[in-house]
Amino acid sequence: MALPVFQVVTNDQLPIYPIDAAERLQSHFFVEFHFRRWLNSEARLLADWDVRGVMVDLIMISQDQTPVGTLPQNPKLIATMLGMSVDQLHLFCARDVSPLRGWVPCMAGDQVRLMHPVVTEMAEKAIGSRRDREVERQRRSAAKALRDLGERMVAMGMTRQASDRTFVERVDHWLTQNCTGNRTEAVIREGVDAVATGR
Repeated sequence: MALPVFQVVTNDQLPIYPIDAAERLQSHFFVEFHFRRWLNSEARLLADWDVRGVMVDLIMISQDQTPVGTLPQNPKLIATMLGMSVDQLHLFCARDVSPLRGWVPCMAGDQVRLMHPVVTEMAEKAIGSRRDREVERQRRSAAKALRDLGERMVAMGMTRQASDRTFVERVDHWLTQNCTGNRTEAVIREGVDAVATGR
């Protein structure tokens, strides 16, 4: 008899997985694993020692899935990923505490996948950290572009204009909108003139 987690589910009322399949974590090689949370979790405390290993393996496997943090619903795929037979997986899942404890069906796009609230939290945090790093990278890049533009304007004899940060920001914006190549002196002068004359 199929175990409940392996029953095919297509219910429209399933929870929607919060991470889009298009979300990529290309440099996702690190998982923030709260070891005290794991050590004190009911799942670990009640599970057999070999089941604990499978539980952790499933968490790690899910990090490389699409969407990140999910598992397929198909037991053959899960067994293959774990390097065991389907029969072995079913024997593990028949224990008092299954390695799939906490994993529930969800809708991930048009697919039914398995999700786990703690693993989902981990994946969302990884995505949030990546976005924070990208925002910070963009902020630093923008600040450097402004600083470089101001220095170029000073070198070109535009010290007064370069001392006005708002003016420099407006020139930078004009250049971003109108200059696809290098910011040559001629292009910078054109940008300064355009901002100064309100063009």
